[in-house]
Amino acid sequence: MNGRVISQQKRRKAILSAAAAIFQEKGFSRTNIDDIAANVNTSKATIYKYFNSKEELFREAISEEWKSQTDTLLGEFNGDGSFYAQLRKHAKAYLHLMLSPKIIQNRRVTIAESKNVSSGKEYYETSHLPSHRRLADIFEKQMNAGFLLRGDPFIAAKTFTILVDGGVTNLLLTNSIDPLSDDQIDQIADTGVDAFLRCYHPMLSALPIE
Repeated sequence: MNGRVISQQKRRKAILSAAAAIFQEKGFSRTNIDDIAANVNTSKATIYKYFNSKEELFREAISEEWKSQTDTLLGEFNGDGSFYAQLRKHAKAYLHLMLSPKIIQNRRVTIAESKNVSSGKEYYETSHLPSHRRLADIFEKQMNAGFLLRGDPFIAAKTFTILVDGGVTNLLLTNSIDPLSDDQIDQIADTGVDAFLRCYHPMLSALPIE
């Protein structure tokens, strides 16, 4: 990869970072491309070389933070320990990310601007959907290995994320609860994993519910 390509990638990343911060602060309607250009010491014309429209820049900027974390999150399954230990580690990392101030603010902006730009569907398709599919691939391998009961792996991945979330993301989005401590987040994630394994663990799923 030559220096020009690397420089272009760095500039694009800088534009996305600046755009994300400004969109988070001002929202879509009150943000203009000139403000973003000034923040990264470039021109409006240069930004339009990388992004076809303000809407496209908005979609990519708000999803970039999530996408940048995906490899780290799913990398938990390549570490040491049993699959079940890796599952718990991933669950905690996932929930901490979902409840991080930056991701919460990104989602608030996406919701607030959903009437102005078609951002919600694209945000899901470019950020959360790919990670759900990758998690589904991991679950399918574990189903084939006998560590999880067979079923639709994508539904299993969606079920897992819903149970791990435990509904707290929506509560934080609406300021219905105060920010949670690390211990509280870990406890919610553990409870979600326990519930998931009651459904998909080959042995636990057969146990009677007391």
